[in-house]
Amino acid sequence: MKTSSELKRKIIENQRAEITEYTVYDRLSHIVKNSKDKELLKELCDKEIVHYGYWKEFSEIDVEPNNFMVNVYYFFARFLGLNFALQFMEGEGKHDKSFDRVLRKNNWNKILELVEKEKEDEKSVLTKIDKSELLYTSSIVLGLNDALVELTGALVGFSFALQKANLVAAAGLITGIAASFSMSTSEYLSSKEEQGKNPVKAGFLTGLSYLSTVILMIIPFFIFSNIYISLAVVIVIALIIIFLFNFYISVAKNLPFLERAVEMILISLGAAILNFMIGYIAKTVFKIAV
Repeated sequence: MKTSSELKRKIIENQRAEITEYTVYDRLSHIVKNSKDKELLKELCDKEIVHYGYWKEFSEIDVEPNNFMVNVYYFFARFLGLNFALQFMEGEGKHDKSFDRVLRKNNWNKILELVEKEKEDEKSVLTKIDKSELLYTSSIVLGLNDALVELTGALVGFSFALQKANLVAAAGLITGIAASFSMSTSEYLSSKEEQGKNPVKAGFLTGLSYLSTVILMIIPFFIFSNIYISLAVVIVIALIIIFLFNFYISVAKNLPFLERAVEMILISLGAAILNFMIGYIAKTVFKIAV
């Protein structure tokens, strides 16, 4: 088959992606403790090196892996979990639509079919990777979500009722600590009914995620004396937490990102607006002056 310059460039890109993924799977196979996952990663290594050799027949050159991306995926696996790293790498997509278009343009339809089969084979193996590390994400979601909704609203309400940053910070911290213990206990009790979950771990993660969110959101009130600046920073922090966490969940669990993030933002802002009204009414009715 005649290879155009555009096609050869795409083949080399694809070849580099194969050897990059081979390197990632190989490195990860040496650190995972689960023997089943270790075997699956080795299986993926075998597939990638075969694919690399296949593309090499057309490119007629050797290529080096993208070591920067290898280190990025390795870092993700170590600190964000194996499933997140593998799903993120899969989402990057070494066979993009532009490559498919180039194959069709050059009448390489049989090669295109092979590319599609490669992708399906790889996805099939990835679905077998142990997902127990994601078992407790619901507990973390519960803690984060409740802290964002409750505390964003509470801080706005406290701000307009109390009007002093240090008082708002103290009230927010007390409220947050009490709520984190309450959430932790509730999750512990509910998790006792869920098969496969450790209730103590689930309760701890819920409380920890709640308290961590609380601390992040009251810090501005300790830094800025101007209460409106503090509130603005709190809203920014809340948005950052929402986007980062929903990005993690969307990648790790292969769920839609934007829809979940927008929903969480609307709920948090809705609670903030409602509590602003409550705070304003409380200040006016009870004539609070501090």
